[in-house]
Amino acid sequence: MSPCLAIRADAGHALGSGHVQRCLALASALRARGLTLRFLMRACPGHLLDEVRAAGHEVRALPALLPDWLTDATVCLSTLEGCAGLIVDHYGLDARWQRAITWASGLPVLLAIDDLADRPHAALLLLDVNDFEAGGQRYAELLPPGSRTLLGPQHALLREEFARERARLRTREAAVRRVLINFGGSDPRDATAIAWQALQTPACAGLELDVIVGSAYVDRSGLAEACAARPHTAFTVQAHDMAARLAAADLAIGAGGTGCWERAALGVPALACAIADNQRATVDRKSTRLNS
Repeated sequence: MSPCLAIRADAGHALGSGHVQRCLALASALRARGLTLRFLMRACPGHLLDEVRAAGHEVRALPALLPDWLTDATVCLSTLEGCAGLIVDHYGLDARWQRAITWASGLPVLLAIDDLADRPHAALLLLDVNDFEAGGQRYAELLPPGSRTLLGPQHALLREEFARERARLRTREAAVRRVLINFGGSDPRDATAIAWQALQTPACAGLELDVIVGSAYVDRSGLAEACAARPHTAFTVQAHDMAARLAAADLAIGAGGTGCWERAALGVPALACAIADNQRATVDRKSTRLNS
């Protein structure tokens, strides 16, 4: 039997899908190396339990409401039989959760994925793809002695499809003919509709629009109807060929999370918007670095 690693991450209407999506990319890479992955996820509105199962991974559904880190750790401990270690990607869990898991089960927290640097960790390895200017100084007081860090976009967790598309990148022309709109899995502020409306002008009438939303997007029917009424417009829920769709775009409009690195990997010019507070600093830094 192959070694099993547990991954603790959540998705939802309010949380978005970025944590689970980047863990899915990591899980696929680890499975290719002979490991089995078990996702521990809350069954809250907008969860991606079915998508993780469809990707071929084991899923343990946790209660939708876990009021504090101790309750979360207690529930997770009951799901770890047969596991050899854990990976955690969750803004609400810190060193207290990580130590509790290790003390009670003897299993190491092998990797913590973070980009906020606002809480301590007790993991053997910390990954922050957005820390490409601070040089790890943000984590100097947040990690125990001996912990290692992987910092910067060279460690971005992108699916294998992006590597394939990157290997056959086309030369882009200056003209913009095809625009892709995607603001992640849930888009709680409905930035998708704002971007869509901004393009409904005579000057943009000749553009091809590729509008992609996640399964947790609320107003799917309304936007689908609007897209169907406009020529040269595609509307997709939960696209499974995002790399190819991005590669075909001349311009992308989207959020400031993992999508920034997906677009950058394929050299797609983009308008990136911070749709959550934790994206503001990274969007500013990415824009400065990528345009310099």
